[in-house]
Amino acid sequence: MLAPGEPAGVIALPRGREIGLVRANGSEDRTILSLKPGEFVADVALSPDGTRIAFGVFTAGTSGPGGSDIAVALVGSSASGYTVVVPRDRPGMLLAAPSWSPDGTALVFEGVGLGANGKPTIISDWVAADGSGRRTVVENARFPTLSPDGREVAYVKSRPTGDSLYARPLDGGPERQLLSETQFVAIIGPRYSPDGASIAFAGVADQPMLAPKRLGPMLLGSPSIDPATGRVVAGHGMPADAYLVPSTGGDARLAALLSYDDLALTWSPDGAWLAVSGAIGLKLVRLADGAIQPVTENGSYGAIDWR
Repeated sequence: MLAPGEPAGVIALPRGREIGLVRANGSEDRTILSLKPGEFVADVALSPDGTRIAFGVFTAGTSGPGGSDIAVALVGSSASGYTVVVPRDRPGMLLAAPSWSPDGTALVFEGVGLGANGKPTIISDWVAADGSGRRTVVENARFPTLSPDGREVAYVKSRPTGDSLYARPLDGGPERQLLSETQFVAIIGPRYSPDGASIAFAGVADQPMLAPKRLGPMLLGSPSIDPATGRVVAGHGMPADAYLVPSTGGDARLAALLSYDDLALTWSPDGAWLAVSGAIGLKLVRLADGAIQPVTENGSYGAIDWR
């Protein structure tokens, strides 16, 4: 039996050709889906009731460019069965980063690739869970995520000067800028808190004032400051830390100093913890005091989810 305040539930992780399901207290780590050779999991999202898992499934092309589709599998079903609900509409298109609506009837996801006109295309789309009614919610936007009431979508826009975070009503309306592009080189995988008050994201700070101070020797893959420009640069990949920002906009604050390559994060169902994962393992961050609790060294690549 868990002590009061201890993390509960399960965390889904993309691991190459597999999807893992890990109990938040570390007592179990099992594979719930294994794909065929040549297929890879891009990102994962558990349905609100935990019975289905949506993910991007990448397949390599044999005579041309590969691409990825949005698929859904039943949790606890056969070890290789899934249904493609949104197929790529052209070779090389990458559909990924799915996120469920609060009632489990729909998904939002991103599409990155070349459009029908041959020009680069970035879109955030909505689709019913059965694959019907697909429509574009925001153009030139990535990592869409829905608010707990399902009325708002947050997303990331990239510019030459950095990434910015926005939100807008799902059914249309003016967008609100939550973070400007002058603050972060990269903003990855934003997620609303269960109460809707905050948005957590993986971020690479742009300004020295936002870059977390080093605690001891610099780690492999840790960011450093370019003395010529004052910008944060990465020694390897895009090492990121966990940040929070009010969903109404405002100043971002550091939730955890991590310097993870390929950082992905998600909220616990009660909003008291963040799960953070990357190539070097899965950890939990208790937001009340910043304490970090290791769960498993078996890490992941791509978006994760906690139910």
